[in-house]
Amino acid sequence: MNASSGGIDIIAKLLNKYLGFKMGQSLTIARFVISCTSIFVYDRQTLVISLIGTYIYGIVVDRFCDGFRVRKRVCILSGKYQEIQKYIVEQMKRGVTIYHAYGGFENAKHMEIVTILEKNEYSRLLAFLQQTDPAAFVTVSTVNEVIGEWNQKKSILG
Repeated sequence: MNASSGGIDIIAKLLNKYLGFKMGQSLTIARFVISCTSIFVYDRQTLVISLIGTYIYGIVVDRFCDGFRVRKRVCILSGKYQEIQKYIVEQMKRGVTIYHAYGGFENAKHMEIVTILEKNEYSRLLAFLQQTDPAAFVTVSTVNEVIGEWNQKKSILG
């Protein structure tokens, strides 16, 4: 969300802005440096616990921040690909890419639809697929970053 609560967050935001680290990685680096100075005041055990805690904290922050940007890449193989394409483009206002695909099991020609959706859109698409073609073969993967004009819903066809 590009906000800071002050303190060590300021150092982390500087690392993020000028060196390109993720926010969690920036926090981890800054806290590691501070933790390493604790050896002058505390014992080694405190240093090790501090470093482990700092590492876990950085992972949690990255997971939390990435959670706001997570999208779903949905690949669909279906004989009703034109109907599915129409639904995604006209109803959901999202783009699709269509590929020629050949099934290795049957050596059959298929059309594959690929689209990137937000989490709530993904569930709507699954409901539509269940009604339209329950036999559709669907694979889903998580996308952490999308670059370009993807997030601008288009008003295609009206």
